[in-house]
Formats: sequence, C-alpha cells, structure tokens
Amino acid sequence: MRSHFGSVWVPVVAVVALLSALTSLRPPLDALWGDEGTYLAMAASLARDGDLVFAEADRAWAEERVPGAGVTLILQRTDSGLTYSKPVAHALLAAPLFALFGETGLVVLNTALAAVALLLAGRLLRRRGDDELGALTTLSFFGCAALLPYLLWRVSDLPQFSLTLIGLILACGELRRPGRSATAERLWAAAAGGAALGLVASMRLPNAALVMAAAAACWLVGRPKRALAVAAAGTLAFGLATGAGLLLTGAANPYKAARSSFNGEIGYPVGSGAGEALERFAVAPATQSVTWRPAAAASRVGHSLLYFLVGRHTGLLLYFPMALLLAYRLLRHPDRVGLALAGGVAVMTAFYLIWMPGNYFGGSTFVGNRYFLTSYAALLVAAPGLPSGRQLVPVWLIAAAAGISALYSIESSRALDAMSQSHAYSGIFRLLPYETTALEIDGQRDRYWVGDFLRFIDPHAEVGEFDFTLDSERPPAEVALGSRWGGSRPLLLITSKSEPLELRVADWGRRRWHRLESTPSGTRAVVELDLSPSWRRHAFWWADTPYRVRTQRLTLLAKDGNRAEARVRYLGDGTILERQPRREVLRAEVEPRVAAGGLSSARIAVRNTSDWRWTSAEVVPVYLSYRLQAPDGVTIEGPRSPIDPPVPPGATLERELPLAWPDTPGRYQLRVDLVIERVAWFEDLIGEPLLLAPVDVVPRQADAPAGFAPSDREARPPLPRRRLADE
Repeated sequence: MRSHFGSVWVPVVAVVALLSALTSLRPPLDALWGDEGTYLAMAASLARDGDLVFAEADRAWAEERVPGAGVTLILQRTDSGLTYSKPVAHALLAAPLFALFGETGLVVLNTALAAVALLLAGRLLRRRGDDELGALTTLSFFGCAALLPYLLWRVSDLPQFSLTLIGLILACGELRRPGRSATAERLWAAAAGGAALGLVASMRLPNAALVMAAAAACWLVGRPKRALAVAAAGTLAFGLATGAGLLLTGAANPYKAARSSFNGEIGYPVGSGAGEALERFAVAPATQSVTWRPAAAASRVGHSLLYFLVGRHTGLLLYFPMALLLAYRLLRHPDRVGLALAGGVAVMTAFYLIWMPGNYFGGSTFVGNRYFLTSYAALLVAAPGLPSGRQLVPVWLIAAAAGISALYSIESSRALDAMSQSHAYSGIFRLLPYETTALEIDGQRDRYWVGDFLRFIDPHAEVGEFDFTLDSERPPAEVALGSRWGGSRPLLLITSKSEPLELRVADWGRRRWHRLESTPSGTRAVVELDLSPSWRRHAFWWADTPYRVRTQRLTLLAKDGNRAEARVRYLGDGTILERQPRREVLRAEVEPRVAAGGLSSARIAVRNTSDWRWTSAEVVPVYLSYRLQAPDGVTIEGPRSPIDPPVPPGATLERELPLAWPDTPGRYQLRVDLVIERVAWFEDLIGEPLLLAPVDVVPRQADAPAGFAPSDREARPPLPRRRLADE
C-alpha cells in the first residue's frame, strides 16, 4: 500500500522548516530558563569535581555564568550536606558530553537520544506495513508534536521521552511479529529496554507505570521470560540510579527532601550571606506529598480532563494531534499489547490529573505538557498497525496551523516578551481555555493584591508593583483573577491623562463597556466589574482554601482612535476604600516665614488610632504630603513622602516633612496631611488636616530666617499644580 502523500519529502521539508522556525521559541543558549540552570549546574559539577555537593566552586560557577544575577538553582539539605535537588540520572548521562562539548553537550545528548529513538521507531513502523507509509508515520509522530523545541532545552524531558521510546521498542516491539517463537526470544533486548525504562522511572517516579505496563504486555502474550527480563532490568536500573542519587546527594528522592530555590538576588547557602540564605529551606521543606487520597474532586477531574485535551498550554489537540490519532487507532483495534501499554499511560495521566493536578498545570519553560512526553512515546508502541495516509492529512493540517500560529505569536510579541509562553499570546492558542495552578509562569507578572491573586497571562499590560497600565494600541490584556470572597463585582480604580476613554471587559459569558469620563486633571473613575460566574474553584500551591477563578480580557479604547494609556489599580471587593482613618496629632509645627524658592520642613508626630496600618507599599498606598493654597486661590500639591516602615494601629509616625516653597512671594495656606493615593486626603474624610497654618513667603532679598536660605532652585523639580489626590 502506498501513501496518499506520494512522497516522504514533503513532510521531511516541513519538519526541517518547522524545527528551524521553532528555535525562536527558545531564547539564546546563553540564557537559562526554569529548571535549566539546575540541570546544567549538575552536569557541570559532575564534570568538574565528580560530585553533586554545592560548594564554593559551584557558587563561583553560578555567579560567573550569569554575572550580577547568578544562576537559579534548586538545592536540598540532607545528611550529606548541601546538594543539587534533581534526579541524578540525567546528570550522569550529560556530564561526559558536558566535559567534551561544554554546555552544548546537553543539546548533543538530546539530539543523540532522539536520533536513536527516531531510527528505532522508523524500523518498527516499517515492519508494520508499507515502507513509505511507515516512514511517513514516523515523521508525523516526531513532526506533529511539541517535541522539536525540546531539542534546545537542556532539561531531562526530551531524554525521558527518547529513552521511553527506545525502551518500549526494545521490550515490546517484537511482541506483534507473527511467527515469532519463544525460543527465538532476544532477552538481551528486553533487558536493555527494561533498563532504559527503569532509568526513566528514576527521573520521574510516575514513569514506573510504563515499566510495569511493558512487563504486563509481555506476560499477556505468553512471554513470561521476557516479562521477567523487563521487570528485573527495570528494577535494577531504577535501584542503581536511585542509589547513585543517594550516594551523590544524600537523598533517594529529591522531591521529598528539604529543598528550595536560590539565585544571586536571594543569595546562595555558601559563601557571603549563607546564613540568611539557609533559612529558605524552612519555607518549603518538600515539594511533593502524595497520598492515597486524590487531591481533586470529581468536578475538578472533569475540568482537568477537558483542559488536558484542549487547554492552551497542555491540550493534546494542538500540541500532540498525532497522539489523538494513535489513541483512536488503539481503541478501534485493541489487542493485549496495546491495552497493557494504554493502561500504563492511563495510570500516569490519572496520577497527574487526579492526584497532582496542581503540578500538572504548573511549571515554567514548557511547550505543551512536559509530563506527557513519556506517555506520548508509549502511544506509538501501543497503537497497532499504521494509520492511512488520509488519516495523517488532518494531523499535519492541525500541526501546521498550530506551528504557524505559534510563530506569528512569537514574532508579534517578541518586543514585549521573549518567554517560552510567547507562542500562546496570539492566534489559535489564545482562543483556548487558560489554566494554571503554578505560583508563577515565565514573566514574573503574578500579583497578590488586597487578598486576591492576579496572574497577567500575556505581556500586553505593563505590570507594576501595585498597578498595571493598559495601552490602547496593544491587544487586550488577559488576567486570571482568583478571589476568595463570594461576590462577582470587584472594583478597579482607573486614572489617565487622556480624554474620555472606554474600557471593555470580557470573560467567558459576558462583555461589558465602561465609559470613563474626564475630570479637570484627566480621566479618573472607579469601575465596578460585573463578572460571569467563576468557572473554577481551586486552591493554588501556596493556599489551602480555594479561590474563585475567572479570566478577564481588558481592552482600552481612546477617543477618535488616538493612543492612550490608563493606570489601573485592582481594589478587590472595595473594602479597602471603606477604611476609616483615625489619628491623634501629637505635634505639628512649621516656621511662619520662609524664603521664596527655598526649602524648609514641617515637624510631624501623629499616632495611628485606626484599625488598619498606614503604608505606602500596597495597592492603595498612604503617603505624607502637603498642599499650598496660593494668594490667587490656586492649590499646589507637594511631592509624596513614603511611609516606610509601615505604621500599625497604635504606633506613632514621626517625620520631618521637606517643604519646597514657590518663587512667588505672598501668604500661603499650608495644609500638611496624610493622603490615600488616588482616593482622598485624610482631611476629606476627617474634616481637618494634620497641620493648617499660614506661612509668609518673603522675597529672597529679604532677611530669611536662619536655616531657610534658598537652595539651588535648578536642582528642585517643579511643583505640580493638582486638584486631585493623584500621582
């Protein structure tokens, strides 16, 4: 039977073109993302000094590798001391190549193992039918999947996939060959396959399901010796790798050890600042705690399964369309080998979707889901026969559409964000549901404001410490909003210097338009959002109680199509605006005469008698500032003076507030007060300022009071004239 493609060269060219283009998914190799730093450091440590202990030489390498920032490393503290906290099998494979080729050696490892797996897969599939169709199926399996970008990521995921495919072909590839007698068994191949699978299981424990599935497949077709060889070799390889980990790091399972992340900013647990850095081990003693009780409820499992199929970052439909075709063929023509291997895939999928859904949707630097790669390898061996050429056509069409969409998104967002998730900022992927329970994804755009959690999914909003900026010339900004309170009408405080604007807010069920009217100093509005019911309730990694999760798209539209920007502060349920300020003034003094254009200060002491703390480090900050009413009635606002450290209830704020005086002489009314930024001055809520006093600003030629001579006026910023409590 000949393929409907007519030639293998078309998909070959397509795979090569896609591989070349998708290199843009990965930043330059001198950059490190996610777990790369740890895997690379482990290979470097083994090649350099033959151990995985984190010592002075390792710290020096990390600081030299990324000057000024240091490599991000995951370390553990065991009875053996400080060591790297990843399974050691990958480091043992990568260290010799690192010694030969440097950091590129990890890419060489990826390429070499993938090439061996590709050759064995092609040989297996050609035995199942027509040579040309077997070659096309092999190319489709590798090309129509999120495998290609992993060639350039120096982590263990692609080696796990390649070793799994190699191991399953060696262990189970002979089981379907007709006329193959038990006396002709090549038990060495079965043992080699089992050893490869055992090595994979040592890198990620759920992969052990595939060792058991391969042994079960051999047993079910009447090959008990082969089953025993697979199981024994897999157990031995797993034991040796685990023992090597125990010997080199002091922990058999690094995910159960006391571990944490470190970099140059946080500090490393050796060298300068080691004492403070060591305390990080108490933050998250271990990252995995698996029990027999599932972590997910029935509703959560249903949602997770749907996301597993069509999700934006893990969906099989766009990332692994060939997997769906292989699964379909397996269900249409089941046999004992296929069912046994499918059982292993089902166990692994259930582990992530039911027992560890938070981990499944989490993680940085992955395209598709890296935990699925080993299952994808198993599906090729599990599916009987070969798909027809017609069945491969839609697979290639889906893969082509996904690849083109990814490249378009990467190119259009390159100037804003070069992270590994940039392929999903535009195009087809952006139309799919978004989900993640990880603490952060690339970009560091997560915020925890007024008790709620906000994840800025794309780079289209410029996110600050306590607010974010929308730009009318950028695409809609997408935000995943997690709240614990029951209402569906959070508030946004929006300010802009532009003319009247329109804010469009859309979620899965509703679209709302909000007109932002202008004021004398620009646009300012408190917008109440009317959100659709939350589509999810779940607890994030760092929280035990569930959040109501909604994804919102925010679009800023300017009048007449002109460009405009608006700064937005998320206020949650708005209770932050209902806080009543109370205070007791202990001292408020200012000199009655000052020189025009000079500087002086107001001496303030005030006790916080309210039930909330004053701080400048929150979404709605509190500052100390002043206003000057000029003789002509114009009010001039002074700069903000941050309150640091915060002033809790019952504490006293003592401050000498710098005052900058105008160049125009006259009698000015000085009002010193606390201001809730962008909301109100305390005076507006209490009825009187901290200090209200007339001050005579005298000409500079006159005798100014001692200590208040004019300073260098050119060095002072001009005084803004404002009428609102705005930055």
